[in-house]
This record gives sequence, structure tokens and C-alpha cells, in this order.
Amino acid sequence: MLAKGLCDSNSINWWRALAVGFMSIGSSGGRRRLGEALREFNFLKLKHGLELPSAVALVFFHKSAERVDHEELDILWKLVAKENERASGASLLLSAQFHLYSGIHAGDRDLACEQFELSRSLIRKVAYSVGGHNWFHKTSLQVVQADQSTLSAIQKQARVLWAWVEILPLADSWQERGLEALRHIDGAAGGSTSNADTLAWDLEGLLVRARYYELVKQHARALDCLNQAVALRSWEPALLEKTKLLISQGDWDQAADTTQRILQQNERSMDGLRLNVLIHMVQKTDGQATEERLLLMIKSMERYEGSNAALFFNTAQTLSRLSSRKAEIVKLTIGLCKKAIELEPCAAAYLVELAREKVMLYDYEGAMQTYRKAGRSDESHIPALYGTIYIHIMLGELDDAEQQLDFLEAISESIEQSSQLPYLKALLAWRHRRDAAEHVRFLQQAEQTHLKFLDKQSTPKIFTRFAKLDPDFLIALSEEYLLHVQFVDLTTSSQSSSINQNSAVRHGIDILTRVSEELPGHVGAHLLLGRAQLALGELNAATVTVSTALDCDSRSASGHLLSSQLALAKSNHRAAAIALDQAAACDFEIRRTPAYALVKAKLCSFKGDPGEALKILQDAMQFPGLRDERATGTLIAVPVVERVAVFVELAEVLSELSRVEEAANVLAEAQERFQGTSEEIRILMSSSMLAIKRDEFETALHMLDAVPHSSPVYSHVQEFKANLHLSIRHDKHSFVQCYRDLVDLSKNAHSYERLGAAYLHIQAPEPAVAAYEQAHRLNPEDSSLAMKIGHALVSTHDYLKATDYYVTALQAHADNIGLRHDLARLFMKLEKYGNATQVLLYALEPVGLSSEVNKIAQDVQSLLLLAQVYACADRGTKDIFEDGMFVAEHSVSGALLKARDLQRIVLEKVQSALESTEIICKEKRIMAEICCKLATCYLNEGKMDDKAMAAYEEALKADNANESCMLQIARLWMKRKNLGKCEEQCVALLRIDSKHEAAAMLLADVQFQKQNHEFAAIKLHKILERDRNNYAALSKLITLLRRAGRLHDVPRFLELAEQSDARAPAHAGLGYCKGLHLRYSNDVIAAIKHFNLARADCTWGPLAIINMIELYLNPDSELQSLCRVTNGPETNVQFHVVGGRTVKLLK
Repeated sequence: MLAKGLCDSNSINWWRALAVGFMSIGSSGGRRRLGEALREFNFLKLKHGLELPSAVALVFFHKSAERVDHEELDILWKLVAKENERASGASLLLSAQFHLYSGIHAGDRDLACEQFELSRSLIRKVAYSVGGHNWFHKTSLQVVQADQSTLSAIQKQARVLWAWVEILPLADSWQERGLEALRHIDGAAGGSTSNADTLAWDLEGLLVRARYYELVKQHARALDCLNQAVALRSWEPALLEKTKLLISQGDWDQAADTTQRILQQNERSMDGLRLNVLIHMVQKTDGQATEERLLLMIKSMERYEGSNAALFFNTAQTLSRLSSRKAEIVKLTIGLCKKAIELEPCAAAYLVELAREKVMLYDYEGAMQTYRKAGRSDESHIPALYGTIYIHIMLGELDDAEQQLDFLEAISESIEQSSQLPYLKALLAWRHRRDAAEHVRFLQQAEQTHLKFLDKQSTPKIFTRFAKLDPDFLIALSEEYLLHVQFVDLTTSSQSSSINQNSAVRHGIDILTRVSEELPGHVGAHLLLGRAQLALGELNAATVTVSTALDCDSRSASGHLLSSQLALAKSNHRAAAIALDQAAACDFEIRRTPAYALVKAKLCSFKGDPGEALKILQDAMQFPGLRDERATGTLIAVPVVERVAVFVELAEVLSELSRVEEAANVLAEAQERFQGTSEEIRILMSSSMLAIKRDEFETALHMLDAVPHSSPVYSHVQEFKANLHLSIRHDKHSFVQCYRDLVDLSKNAHSYERLGAAYLHIQAPEPAVAAYEQAHRLNPEDSSLAMKIGHALVSTHDYLKATDYYVTALQAHADNIGLRHDLARLFMKLEKYGNATQVLLYALEPVGLSSEVNKIAQDVQSLLLLAQVYACADRGTKDIFEDGMFVAEHSVSGALLKARDLQRIVLEKVQSALESTEIICKEKRIMAEICCKLATCYLNEGKMDDKAMAAYEEALKADNANESCMLQIARLWMKRKNLGKCEEQCVALLRIDSKHEAAAMLLADVQFQKQNHEFAAIKLHKILERDRNNYAALSKLITLLRRAGRLHDVPRFLELAEQSDARAPAHAGLGYCKGLHLRYSNDVIAAIKHFNLARADCTWGPLAIINMIELYLNPDSELQSLCRVTNGPETNVQFHVVGGRTVKLLK
């Protein structure tokens, strides 16, 4: 700046002294530099133009000193008053800037307000003293219309500075002041930008405007202002603000690009280096690359900010929270923390942060020493006491933790509310007393306190925002919630298992979902969320979550292991084995985990090798921390779910090997070790199933009956017992009685809902309706219960009552689109198409005007159902248009075209909103379904093959693996006699599904028409190997073998078809195939007999009749044998009989 002549050395020294002064009052260790700042300002107050700014700075810093020199302050106040009268406009504005910055750095709110008001008063003085224009008192319109040429550079600077003064203070009326700030910026805008100083203040004005729009949540306008600033000049402050805004919007890719642009302009930009590391940690998972960027940032901080303890501390605090507890990253942040402590050894907050980061490395002993050191440094520092209690809990010293927590509770009214206190209470409630209810209650208090604090601390400072978010603490909270995941047996759970999801687990999943959204590259959060979804049986959601985690880090052994567990839950054993091998390849040590052993053992059992499974599980029982819960500084505790699963699986394998007594001993040990945990029910269920295998059904029931009503797992035990009654003894009465007992225990809506589901499960709709109605009376706001009542009424076939109920329910739940759709389907079932249309059109008014994705998606479903109503009406036999409700444009294709247009909007919105892959894929499948229905409609209307082909191709663009769509396209190409295109489509479909019979048969037809009989026969052979009763393929094969002169091969296929199904001899398809073979073998009489057996079938009848007619009408080939047999006067009689039969068939 000196070289360019933009500033003199005195101004630079003034700003340097200002920075030193603020650093000195911002940290206890920096107090020694306050004298340096005071000496510099004392020298600069003698320089022209800096008299007043230096004097007000000296006043502020003298008042901030530990020992205030009141005599010097009196002298300085007199100097300020003197200089205030004769200062120039530039000097006044520089003083106003100082007051603005001192207000920002002031720790006390009253002091901050005082400084802001002093800044305003100096700006007003500039207004009155420069040019005589009192533009502060003009209206907004007058300001905007003012002649820009009359404004001096000083006045423009004053306007911009005034705007900053209005925007930055955290006052209650900042919205009103923000509008005032915009008024001043509008007044300062315009004029020539040739002057560099004017351009700089124009840029400042754009930054003020961007900050205002950011505060009022108009992020698009804020980004537009920042883009304008960058377009004027590639200015680092504007680029930094743009990066922060993009991060707050979750646009990490653009934020990364902007950060790289900053570093290309200035590789020493401290904010740029810090943001670069933060973006890489949040967005990506390349640990080595992150470590390299972090080391580069640390090197720059030590070189250029070596005395800034607060910078080291804040950076370490934020990055450690984002580290996912990766040891390499945490060790580097610990180095930053130690540097801050080296600069300020007595700062208790720095010591507490160092201890917290040691906890992330599970160095509990070292963390305890540091927490105690922080307590000695500042005995009133409560976070140090929180940390000490936490370490006691982690080390199992629960009594000591309880005593210290009691002390904290006694003084809780005098300390600031924190989420740490209820969190520590929750840890003790579970680990010391096994009180699940208290555990969850305190966790909810901690969650609410933490989130409330986040809402209050809305700050544009990105590093501060992530530090306050504290993802590490949120994940710890979710892990505590997920301790209450209750076992869900996906194979034996009742129909009501999905109704009662543990609310504590839902809290944990909600927290993990938020963390995953805020930190898209946090693999740990994704995997923990996937495990929770798997435990709840939400396999599709878990698959999407695990896929996201592996996209972030394809080398994650834990991710591949979880993928293997998911594949096993879906009974995809091959995929489970592949994923398990990938997990071991990524990290060989993962083989020493219980989860790996469980998957490996289950795969061995599936392969029929229980002996190997037993060996694996017995080895797993010796893993550290599996039999006895262990939480030391070197070991992470094994989850209870995995520990119990090993015991249960071992018992099942022993039972399979007929070692029942050993299995019972294993379960008895498990029962003793895990009593009172959420997994206790799993052990109980396994024990009861073991008793049933020993034909001791009553013993199994006694085990389940022993669970007291007060137990948190009582309801799950009752459901399991009900399933045993129904599946083992087929006792419907006892099955329902279990649910009645739950109702007697707690007469709430949920209990009656389960009872209704149980009645429906045994096909007793009348009592199900009564149960659902009682549930709805207890919870009238739940519209899903109204839908269940309607379904139950329909299943009773009392359609009139069901219709009346739906109409009444819609009056109470008018916005429930599901109820409206159910009523429309009921009207359609009753062939009341006009009423069904009226119900749907009401939901569609006004169609397409809403901008909400959910409403548009509902309109799409309504239009699809409306198209179905129109299609059924077209097929109806009676005149359903007589009421005048339908008009000409009410057509199937019209409704489908509207649905397609709306679905395009839905797809655009979910893609632009960066929704999850699962949601986008779901909407694409709906788009493909609409296009396929539209194509089918075109084909039904006739002579619209081109439109149908276009619709199918659009469906394929939306869902490129849609097998139905690919098959229909192939059939259309076949219809057009384009065999090459048809063959290409069939081959593509067979790549997706090699066992797709329809595609294989169509490909065989193509080869048949190409005269490639051998290839066609091979395809049909493969189909018949998989399904010997595929009579369509068999009939085509018979025709091919006849052309190849190999009819002698046909009887073998007919015999295989007949032997593979006991009902095959009576099947019309087999009769047709036998008739076809006999016809080609010139056995006319036998052929007609078999064709006659098939002609009554709706599928094979038309083909059989055609063959019979051809046999009766063809005297030159098949009837030649008949002529040779008769060879006499009776021949004419025979032909007369044949002609009569032909006429009869044609009639």
C-alpha cells in the first residue's frame, strides 16, 4: 500500500496499534502488549489527521487496563474534547470506525452500546460539518433521488459507515435499523468508480447490503450483492463472505472453488486457509489430504499469527469437533491447543479444551490430569468440573461421579444453564442405576438445552457456528439414545411391530439426521444412522444411508461390514459375503470385532457348516469386552446389541447341533449378564424358542409370563407370545387375548390400534373396526386411524357404511389426501365413477398452482387415480356419463399428461433441493410409471405407436433399468418388424436380469423370424430348464423342433412338464402343447382330442380352436392319414362330418 501511494506509514502504524490493543484486551496473556499499543498511540496523537482517532483509542485502552490511570484519562478526555471541535471529516470518520470496532470487541453489552452510540454521534457531526447537507434527516425517496455528484467522498464513506453501525449491533430493533442502513447505502451508491478510494467504499456498501440480506434470510439477494462486489474487483473480503454464505447454504462445492480462488490470490490468507481445512473436513473424508491442509494452515498460523492465542484455541475447538475422532487430526488440534496454552498458561478454557480433545483419543487419565489443572487455575470454572465428572463415569468410578454431581446440583441455580449437566445425569442414571426412564428424560433435557442454545447463538461466523453445533457432543447424545434400540425380529415380528417405535431411538435418529445434513462427509454419523435404521428393520433407508457413507469413504471397513449385515438381513447371502471380504480387505483388524464374527457365522450356517460357525462364535466369546462391559482408556466398549447377538447366535448354533443343554447354559449366562437392558427381550425370546424345540411349549409360555407388567419390554413379550400362539398352536383366541391384555394394562389409543391390527391379521374385520374406532375416539387428531377404520369397513363388505364413514371422516380431516383417495377407490369399486371423479377433482382444485413439493406430488397421485377412474369408466357397460359430469376433455391420456407435467416439476424441485438419492430415485420411478401408463393408453387408442414409443423412451430416461418399459419397447420394435432394434432391447434387458423369461422368449421369436432356429431353440431350452411348466416357451420350442426335423425330442419335454407339477395333466397349456405335437406328428384324431381339452381356457382356448379349424379344413396334409385309413365309400361321410364340425367351431 505504501508503494502504491494508497496510504502513509502513520496510518499503517495506527491500524497496527489498534490490532495490538484489541489483542491485548481479548486475552489474559496479551495484557503485556497493551503498553506497546499505548506507546504507539501516544506517538501518533501528534501526527496530523490522527490526533482525535489516537486520543479516543488511548481513552478506550486506558479504561481497559488492569490498573486505570485516572489522571491520564482526564488529560485524554480534554484532548478528545479539543480535537473534536477542529477535526477534519476524515479524522472524525476514523474515530467513528474505532468506536464501531471497540463496540464489536467489547465484552460488556452496555459498553458496546455506548461505543456504537459514540460512533453514530461522530458520523452525524460529519454530516453537519461537510457540505452543509443534512441528508440524515431526509426521507428514503429523497436520499435515493439526491444528486450523486453533490456527495463528496467523505459523505459516501460516512453513509457506508453509518450502515455498518446500524447492522452490526445486536440490538432488539436491528430489523428497523437494517432498513435504515439500506437507505444510507442507497444514498452512497452511484457516482464515478474511477477513484480507487470511492470504489473501495462502493465495495463496502455491497458488503453491508449482503450482510443485511443474510440477516433477514434472503440468501439469494445476499449472494447477488457479493457477486457484484467480486465482479467490481476480485476482493478477498468479498470472496471470504461469499464462501461463508455458501457454506451456510450447504453449497460445499462452490464454497471450495471460491476458497481456492482466495488462496490463489493470497496463499497467506489466514481465513482462506482455515476455511479450506474446514470445507475439506466437512465435505470429504480423505484423511491424508485433510492432514496436509491442516499442517499447511498450522505452519502459516505459527509464522504470521504466532502470538494469537485465541486464534489457536478457536481453530482447535472447531476442527476437533469435526474430526470424527480421527487420531491423526485430533493430535494436530491438540498441538494447536497446547500452543494457545503456551501463550496463556492460566486460561482455564484452553486447558478444558485440551482435556476434551484428550478424551477424543480415549486418554482418560491424561484428560483427568488436565481437567484438575484447569480447576486449580480457576476454581469457578464449571466446565472443568463437568469434565472431571465425565472422566469418573468413563473410568467406572460412579460413586465419586455421583458425589460431585450432587454438589453441582446444589449450586445449579447460581451457574449458567448447560447441556452438560443433564447429560452427565443421564450417564449416571443408566450406568449406575440402570434407570431407562430417567436416562431418556435427562437426555431429552440435554438435547433441548443444546438446541435452544444453538437457536439463540445465530451468528454468521462459520467457525463459531460449527463449534457451537458441536457434532461430537450430538453424536454422543445419539449413541446414548440408541442404547434403547429394542430387538426387532424381522422374520417373526407381528403385524403391529412397526406401530410402536421407541421414541428415544427416534430422538437419536433425528439428531444423526441433522448431523448428516450439516456434515455430509461425516462417515461416522452416516454409519451410526444406518445401524439404527437396520436395528429398527428399516432396510431400504439403511441401504441408502450406508451407500452414502461408502460414497464418502469407499475404504471404510465399518461401512462394508454394515453393508454385509444389511445384505444378510435381506437374505442376500452372496452380497453379504462379498461385502464382508471387502471389509476385511480394508482393515484386517475388523475380523476381531463381534459384528464381523456374527456375519461370518451366519454365512457358515447358511452354507450348511454349523461346525465352522460354532468355532467362529466360540472365538468371538473371548474377545475383550464381550462378556464383561469394559470402558478403559485403551478400549471402546462393545455395544450391548452386538454382545447379546453373539450369545444368542451361539445358542442357536448349539441347538442346531443338538447340543441343547449347552445352548441353555449360554442363554442362562446371557440372562444373568444383560438383565435390565433393552436386549433382555432377545434373550428371553431365544430361551422360549429353545424350550419349544424341546417340545416344552408350556415352559416357553411360563418364561414369557414371568415378565412383570412394569417391565419396559412387557409389550414386546406379549406380541412375541401372541405370535407363538398363532404360529405354533394356531390358537386365534389366545393370539387376540395377548393384545386384549395390553389394552387392559393401558387403555390408550396405541393399545387399541394394536388390537385392531391383530383382529385384521386373523381376518376378523368387525371387532377390528370397533377397536380402531375406540383408538380414534382417544386420539381424534390421528387421521391414519380414520384410514384404518375405512379399510376395515371395506373388508367387511359393508360398502354403504364404509362410504358414509369416509364422507364423515373427510369432514373432520378435509386435508387428508389418503382418505380422499380411499373413498375414490371405493366408489370405483362400486362402479360409481361420477362420484369418484367428483371426489378427486375436489382435491385437484386448483391443480398445479402450489409451489410445495408435497402438494404437487399429491396432485400427481390424484391424477393417476383419476386416469384409472376414466379407464374403468371407458370399459364400463352402462352409461356413466348421463349425469353430465364428464366433458370431452376428460380422457385417460389427458389426466396422465397433466400428471407427467407435474411430476417433471417434482423431479426438478427434489434435484435442485439436493434431496437424498432414495427420494430422487423414488420420484424417477413414479415418472417412469406415468410414462408407461401413458404409452399403454396410446396403444389402446390405436394407431399411436409413435407417441407410445416416445412415452416409453421418456420413461426409460427417468428409470434406465425399468424392465417393464424395456420389454414394451422391444415388443413395439417387433410390431414394427424392426428385428435389429428389438434384439438390442432384449439383450440389454437380459443384461439387467438374465432370467427374464419374457425377454428371452421375445429374443427367441426374433431369432426364429431371422431363420436362426438353433439359437432360438437354445434360448427356449434355457427357459424350460428354469421353469418346466412354461407352456408358452414349450409351444414355441415344439414349432422350432418341427422345423428342425427333431420332433422326436419333444416327448422328453412333455414328460418333464407333466412330472414337475401334479396338476399339469389337467392344465390347458399342456393339453395345447400335446395337441400341437400330435398335429405335427400327423396324429389328427389325438391332436383334436387334446385341443378340445384346452379350448375352454381363456388363454389357450383361442389358439386351440384355430388349430382345430385348420385341422378340419386341411384335407391335403393332416387329413391324408384319415383318407388312407377309410379308403372307401365312407370317406365322403367323414369329410361331411369334418365340415360340420368346422362350421360349429366357427360359430
